[in-house]
Amino acid sequence: MGRKAKQTKAREVWAERVEAQQASGLSAAAWCRKEKVSYSSFIYWRRRLRREEAEPGPKHPAFQEIVLADGGGSVERIEVCLPGGLSIRVPAGADRETLRLVLEEAGRC
Repeated sequence: MGRKAKQTKAREVWAERVEAQQASGLSAAAWCRKEKVSYSSFIYWRRRLRREEAEPGPKHPAFQEIVLADGGGSVERIEVCLPGGLSIRVPAGADRETLRLVLEEAGRC
């Protein structure tokens, strides 16, 4: 089973647990004790699932269109504006490895 499949399975298992706790009428702590589930893990997943439900659309789109503005002159830098206000500016002549490293670091933000 690949990493994505494991993550999806874990999400499904925890979503079922959160639903079961809510349907039980027990507090989260009491339900976790009864079901022998880690309370801290339960709280982590409950928050994570709620946060994911509140966010519209995919968290990380698989493809993002890049539109180049034609200013008629030479390009000095490439600027990528990401959600949350993060902007990445790279000199136009940057090599592929530099771009890869910059984008990799941006993905950790």
